[in-house]
Amino acid sequence: MVLVGGFEKEIDGKTSKNMSFMFSNLYPLDRVGSCKFYLKEGKDKQFLVHEMKFDTTPTNEDTSSSTVYGGGGNQFYKACDTVDNNIRNSCKPFDCSAKYNGFRNYYNKVTKRCEPVFTCATPLGDDDLPDSAFDMDFNSCKSLEPKMSKEEEEAAQNLMNKSPLQKEINQYADINAEEIVLSCKNGYQEDNHCRCNRGWKTVSKKTKDGALTMDWCSKKVPIIPSKATPTARWTVFGMLTIATIGFLVLIGYLWWRWFLGDMVRDYLERRRSAAAKEVYSDSEGEGEHSPTQGKSQKRQDYSDEEEDEYGDLYSEY
Repeated sequence: MVLVGGFEKEIDGKTSKNMSFMFSNLYPLDRVGSCKFYLKEGKDKQFLVHEMKFDTTPTNEDTSSSTVYGGGGNQFYKACDTVDNNIRNSCKPFDCSAKYNGFRNYYNKVTKRCEPVFTCATPLGDDDLPDSAFDMDFNSCKSLEPKMSKEEEEAAQNLMNKSPLQKEINQYADINAEEIVLSCKNGYQEDNHCRCNRGWKTVSKKTKDGALTMDWCSKKVPIIPSKATPTARWTVFGMLTIATIGFLVLIGYLWWRWFLGDMVRDYLERRRSAAAKEVYSDSEGEGEHSPTQGKSQKRQDYSDEEEDEYGDLYSEY
């Protein structure tokens, strides 16, 4: 529901005013909505919209509904079937015209809602009287034309029974659609028709007397792949990407394990050997004993002492 107000007020610059806007309705309670205020500064500037929400339904919390006069505060009410039944009056219908300010004046007893009144055009007949009128019980238009008498209804029924079309209707009047058995060549029967398998369709044939017969699921047609949805395409793309990355990682691991690993280890071993030889040659050329050279010299001294001991033992024997 939209209420359009026409009250405008100007406020001078650097000043403030308190303004009250009244919702002129007999049912201000049990309403949830918002009020929009359009503010404009100057003539050529756009409007600024300030929205104020309100809720006047009963609640256990302390909200704006408790401040509305006659709202009942935090009093408990039994919920009604629809919003157009008065929760504060034993769920009796509202006055639709008063609640919706003339926009929904009809209360539907079946749906229990306020509805707009049906627009009923009442053109005048040859006797300058309207041909239809509004039916307030059903919110619809009702014809004012005189009804057929019983004699007229019987005469019309007799004409229908004597018609040649009535004989054709009577031939199939007692046949149930579920009792009809169809020949579905490449499909299955569903009620009074055949549902063809994928790649087959039904064709119609014209007989000599001009009638049409259905050759169910007899013609083979090419199967056109259905277009994939964007979600399905992204899913397939993601799966292919993951599979490709996994395959490349596996190839890289096997290449390193079988070829590059041994080559890198051999290369590092040769580098370490070359570096050790270079350090040893530099130490020998300078005449200084490096820790490595000292260890070699000690091993050589130990070997000479062992040879002397073994030589003395051999001479004694």
